[in-house]
Amino acid sequence: MSQDDAHGHDEGRVRPQPHRLSEGQGDRHIPSYGPNPEEDLGYPSYGQGDEAYGVPTGYYAGQDATASMGKRALARMVDLLMVSVVAVPLGLALRGDRSMTQTASVVLLGLAIGLVWIIYDVALVAVLGRTAGMMVLRLRVCNEASGQKLNLAAALVRALVSHSLWLVGLGFFTLLIYLSPFFDSSGRRQGWHDKLARDVVIND
Repeated sequence: MSQDDAHGHDEGRVRPQPHRLSEGQGDRHIPSYGPNPEEDLGYPSYGQGDEAYGVPTGYYAGQDATASMGKRALARMVDLLMVSVVAVPLGLALRGDRSMTQTASVVLLGLAIGLVWIIYDVALVAVLGRTAGMMVLRLRVCNEASGQKLNLAAALVRALVSHSLWLVGLGFFTLLIYLSPFFDSSGRRQGWHDKLARDVVIND
């Protein structure tokens, strides 16, 4: 093939032209390779706190979140009434017709109240997250880290610390445990039983 034929053959080909932006297209967005840094990928950004990761926050962040001591005391009174409805007849039934001294009768009644109260607290707190008194006052008990209901082990620890001293006749120390949230300097109003069970009582 001659050079003239080759040259003519090349001229017949369509050569690709470089892409040029026409006037007014200089500010058009040209997507780049890789992820767009402005695209929302579902990851929490800085400053969003633990809520972005699905961890509830604010359960004991302030006075509005934690239950007041007045409401907690009223809830306990309602609970004592509920427990007594079951414990007093139980204590009388255990006594039967046997002749017992007045002291023995009081101790037996105290044991009945203490045992019923432990079962009552563990069952309701573990299943419902609140006792009957808390329902009336619109309070609930939750894990201090997750905000979820206490598991059975934590509910048992909380109830035993609250009422076990009552079973051995040390009712004064039981009252002291009920008042222990007053001594909490963290602002969470956690009693000693709350700290051991790692819970907090909040407004519902």
